[in-house]
Amino acid sequence: MNRSLRAAQTGVAELIDRTMAEEIADAFVVRQRLPPHMASSARAHARRWFDMQAAPFAGGGAITVAMLWRSLERIFIVS
Repeated sequence: MNRSLRAAQTGVAELIDRTMAEEIADAFVVRQRLPPHMASSARAHARRWFDMQAAPFAGGGAITVAMLWRSLERIFIVS
């Protein structure tokens, strides 16, 4: 029972974290006054970024809002 409960909790936490990453991407697009169509690209980047960061930790790591924000800046502002 503990294993299945932990798996469910991990799955829910991962979904919440991925959703939060997408919300940060949306906020980034609005704050930087990027064209609205960039929101889709920003969300996709945020999901990929989250998956790449979380994979080695299997259940979460030290992923912060600031790290994701800087990553989005590198992609959308610097490029």
